[in-house]
Amino acid sequence: MKIYVRLFLLVSFLLTLELSGSKSSTDQVDVSYRPSPQQAQIIRARLDDFTKNGKNTDMLVYLKSIEDEYGHLHVDDNLPSLYNYRGVAQHNAQLTDESAMSFFMAVSHNPDDLRSWINLGEARCHQFRMDEAIHAFSQALARGKETSASVIPRLLRAKGA
Repeated sequence: MKIYVRLFLLVSFLLTLELSGSKSSTDQVDVSYRPSPQQAQIIRARLDDFTKNGKNTDMLVYLKSIEDEYGHLHVDDNLPSLYNYRGVAQHNAQLTDESAMSFFMAVSHNPDDLRSWINLGEARCHQFRMDEAIHAFSQALARGKETSASVIPRLLRAKGA
């Protein structure tokens, strides 16, 4: 059953890329079209519910519907971003490349998002892209000294120390 879910998610992701045409993930999207603050709060509450109940597949389907409606997942400036939620759900579904892209999108929209920098570093480690992992962990460390206790061991691991 899990293989079918993964296959469905991968095909959905690939179709999304194909349908988006030549637009790369780093292209700027128009984030002016957003839900109201009340709607964004409802979206976040639903995502929290999915997280608490371990419903990663349901979360990914729901986030896809949000992205289809608004053209992006930058529905507000609160943290964690919806891209981070998607990245965690993708990581839990062992969709490593997709999760790295989601974490990259999260830090692209909010460079001060420490948690997404750390998650991006972890995803890059899983991809064996150590230079990019070191960069992500360094960005997290530079943006929040309070995270040093959790980031420094990760940074050293990525450096092979």
